[in-house]
Amino acid sequence: MLSEHLTLDFDFASLTSHDTLIVTDLGGLSLLGGSFSFLNAGTADPFTGLGTFDLITFSGSLLDPNSLLSTLTASSVLNAATGLTYAFSVTGSNTLALTIDTRLHQWQAEHFGSTAALAAQPAADPDHDGLPNLLEYALGTDPQAASSTNRPVCALVINQADGLPHLTLTATLAAAAGDVSVDAEASDDLVTWHSGAPFTEVASDTTAGAVRTVVFRDTTPSGTGTRRFMRLRVTLP
Repeated sequence: MLSEHLTLDFDFASLTSHDTLIVTDLGGLSLLGGSFSFLNAGTADPFTGLGTFDLITFSGSLLDPNSLLSTLTASSVLNAATGLTYAFSVTGSNTLALTIDTRLHQWQAEHFGSTAALAAQPAADPDHDGLPNLLEYALGTDPQAASSTNRPVCALVINQADGLPHLTLTATLAAAAGDVSVDAEASDDLVTWHSGAPFTEVASDTTAGAVRTVVFRDTTPSGTGTRRFMRLRVTLP
């Protein structure tokens, strides 16, 4: 009987049926006990490893995958990728499975019932408030309730490094939305936009509980006769 804590290595980016651990009950003796952790040992892009994977298949009347299921949480996955969700379940009454998905997909299912619904698509704006779903997801706002709150805010702030006023953009984001990229773009004509060095920089990035606050700064000073604009950009990996 294996009763200690065991860690199994899986490459969640390329799991196949051959990766499933088969546990057999021989002569009425349970060969599996204790507790488990599952190590994400893959080095490939974790976002390619989405889906439901069979981890352990049990054979024999004394082996109950539900008893193991009750001990497992998302923290049972070691080296978990940021921005993904991990949920254990029992399939076919004798197989312990792990479903890996993005937080965005989970958010879409919660708000629209399905990731395939037209209203759930990243570019859709079902509440007609001018914010597409992907931006609503990043900001942590309700995609089905039009609102003007929690919008990015621009301000002129003196940069201590050069003593000059610079345009800043403050975005209040959902800390859990780690599977999207958030950046700021700057422009002087609302036609051509630039982001990243040497055009914009992050002045501060803090997280408190479920809220992440990022202040982006335009690296070009704002002076007399100079027009500067900033906007928030949210993209999928």
